[in-house]
Amino acid sequence: MIEDVRRLLHRGERRILLDLSQVEHIDSHGVGMLVSAWRMTAAEEATLILSDLSPPARATLKMVGLLEMFPEITPPPDQRESP
Repeated sequence: MIEDVRRLLHRGERRILLDLSQVEHIDSHGVGMLVSAWRMTAAEEATLILSDLSPPARATLKMVGLLEMFPEITPPPDQRESP
């Protein structure tokens, strides 16, 4: 994921959307990767946006105090994929 973010920033992207709808678990390594990606985008004056957080992803980010750190969007119900 970090390399993907780096590549997008190198291409000039300033808004990077990370879809977390299928995430079932985030461990400490995953939290670290999100923080690293956030720092990388902030250093380039870009924004890392979390999209459609799954309940487990939302709970983990809230528990570690990072939920407020990231802008978040949720697609309208008619644009969400069915499981």
